[in-house]
Amino acid sequence: MCISALTLIEIEKGILKFARKDPTQAHRLQRWYQERVLIEFAWRTLDIDSAVCRLCARRRMR
Repeated sequence: MCISALTLIEIEKGILKFARKDPTQAHRLQRWYQERVLIEFAWRTLDIDSAVCRLCARRRMR
């Protein structure tokens, strides 16, 4: 199984948003993300190419 680099961005953004409301839980999530997700998918992360960047930019403008 692989994960998209965009998914990693979304997870990190979610943790950062959570930090405003509940810093303790955000810290736990950050540890999980760094110690489990990033390590588990270190060699199985799908890169973002220019086509994906363009699509992402268009979707964010909606």
